[in-house]
Amino acid sequence: MNLLEKGIEIIKRITASGYQAYIVGGAVRDQFLNLPVEDIDIATDAPFEILKNQFEIVDVTGQMYGNVKIVFERDLFEITRFRKDTSYENHRHPVIEFVSSIDEDLIRRDFTMNALALDRNHRILDLFDGRSDIQKRIIRTIGDPKIRFEEDALRVLRAIYFCGKLNFQLDSSLKQAILEKDYVGYLPKERVLKMLEKIISYPLSIEKAVQLQVFRGFPFYQLLIEICQKMNVGYRDAYLVFYMRHHFFPSDEPISKQLKKQARDVDRLAVENFSKEVLYRSSPAAIRKAIDLQNRIDFEVLKNRNVWKEYEDLPIHSLADIVIDLRSFSVFQRKEIEKELLEGNLKNEEEAILNFMKLRF
Repeated sequence: MNLLEKGIEIIKRITASGYQAYIVGGAVRDQFLNLPVEDIDIATDAPFEILKNQFEIVDVTGQMYGNVKIVFERDLFEITRFRKDTSYENHRHPVIEFVSSIDEDLIRRDFTMNALALDRNHRILDLFDGRSDIQKRIIRTIGDPKIRFEEDALRVLRAIYFCGKLNFQLDSSLKQAILEKDYVGYLPKERVLKMLEKIISYPLSIEKAVQLQVFRGFPFYQLLIEICQKMNVGYRDAYLVFYMRHHFFPSDEPISKQLKKQARDVDRLAVENFSKEVLYRSSPAAIRKAIDLQNRIDFEVLKNRNVWKEYEDLPIHSLADIVIDLRSFSVFQRKEIEKELLEGNLKNEEEAILNFMKLRF
């Protein structure tokens, strides 16, 4: 059985016990689009005790929200009780109430394309013309987008993400709502950053995020996504370009030590104009990255230079290339020798280096 067939088998078992059950959300949408179904969510009115007796439950951390995870035929499935959102806290977290109707459960969902339900006989329940919107490749909210975004601001970023992932367009009323108010500003930075990482994977999502100024409440993230669009770079490279332009990162951003080091390395190459000494002290990976990003920032800077060939033509690339062991020399002496070798003022020969040391020191 494939994943969808396993999901159908699960809902058959639940309905055989006298309860309702449907495959809901993205799996139904993706099946309708003839896309691979990567995960299955099931909605039901069956209580926890019924599920516990029929399936291997492996995660109950969401049980207070009616959500459990089961393993069936070696695949993971989420099963959630029918519920409705009675109100929202902090523009994100719903106050829920369990209900007995699939109709009430579907109306709480974000977009018409995600409010489809598939029953045990492969029939699709479509209360909001979701299939029509999928055929038109339109992302439309269930109800007034202003109200839906006010309830849950993450829906704005989900709309932008799905736009690129599915190659859909945004409904005009949805776009207007995003333009009129910064709903994303309600969200915690950590949640916004996670969605930014996903959005940057898709050129169309980047285009819409820039066009609608989706991250205007988070200026650093808005700058990053504009860099991605303008320079056609990925998420990580956008951070590097920012650093090469400004020579710092905002102090409150959760940036890894590894990325900070890489940013300093490529920035140093550009600041020191890819001199022989900085090329010598940099890794080949940093040099290649700095050349690429510098050409994207300002092609004129390196227009008449072949920096990579300059690196390859260096007389030495590390201390190991020097013919004598310099470990017994002071740091200052080693640097002087390296400098003279790089500038071509000193031959990489034992006698020449020893004579230089006698004359200089």
